[in-house]
Amino acid sequence: MDKTETNQEREISLRKEEQIACAILRGAKTADVAAVNGMKYAACREILHKYCRRVNAQAYEQINIDAANKDCHSPFLEQLRENKHQFISQTAPRDPEQLRREIEQQSERLTSAQITLRSERTILSQLEAELAAATQKTK
Repeated sequence: MDKTETNQEREISLRKEEQIACAILRGAKTADVAAVNGMKYAACREILHKYCRRVNAQAYEQINIDAANKDCHSPFLEQLRENKHQFISQTAPRDPEQLRREIEQQSERLTSAQITLRSERTILSQLEAELAAATQKTK
């Protein structure tokens, strides 16, 4: 592997780390971000802390000290979110009406996905039951 490939892989890794951390800092559930990215919750949480430490070590350490004073071994997610401006650039506030529309659309997509999931789970359960019955007959 040459140096260019290694640098490109590192750049991709850093971008992925940033996407994961920013999503969580902006309010996404850590468990959901972990699932979407095919990783364990703990790994996702570790990426968040690593990212915050890397982009603004001074701010992260101050938050860490505040957490330690409260008998916490590392900052709580809420503390990092409250200070997200220290770690990610802030975009201009979006129009509340546009946000409401987007929330409604996303909610509709989620409801549809949940119905699809239940439908697929129903079919899977039936197939599993059929297989179990077929296996019993051959014994």
